[in-house]
Amino acid sequence: MVLPLWTNRQVNWRAEVQPTLRLEGKFRSDDGGAFRGVPVLSAQSHFSYSNNFWRLPDLTVMRPEGLIEAAHQANELTKDYYWRVAGAVDPKAVRPLLETNG
Repeated sequence: MVLPLWTNRQVNWRAEVQPTLRLEGKFRSDDGGAFRGVPVLSAQSHFSYSNNFWRLPDLTVMRPEGLIEAAHQANELTKDYYWRVAGAVDPKAVRPLLETNG
């Protein structure tokens, strides 16, 4: 990331710094957990963030009914997103992720 000049006391972090932020990494959780109310047994993925754009190219989630393989991309500026999901999952289990009219 590019930090503002140290003499600049009124920094607009979202407009000046966030567009220059770049992250890459991976995560893994084998202790269970939940995402927006949907419980999982484990989850892992690589991730990257650049130009206000998130990417999880190889998300793997284990649920009681089986394995889910997914890819996700999200643009923070436009709120556009993309999901590719494959696997055996009870559709009712993901109901908390959907809006009222979803």
